Amino acid sequence: MEPTTLPFSWRDVYEATLCEADTTHLFTLIEIAESTMRVRLDEIGEETRHEAERDAISNALVDLMIMKTDRLHFQR
Repeated sequence: MEPTTLPFSWRDVYEATLCEADTTHLFTLIEIAESTMRVRLDEIGEETRHEAERDAISNALVDLMIMKTDRLHFQR
């Protein structure tokens, strides 16, 4: 499978999500952030040299889940 090239990084979208005050836009941003993170995880695979980035993405995904439950009132 060929890697997908996105016009922005997962970090850019994640940071935008953290700064979003309007909850009407937050859900969409979270979906985009999660999607870009999954694309990046597919790109980097299990290579040892990307371990730190995989850990950062994992932590960011947890943060997004917390945002969903705390700010958007999703059930876990």
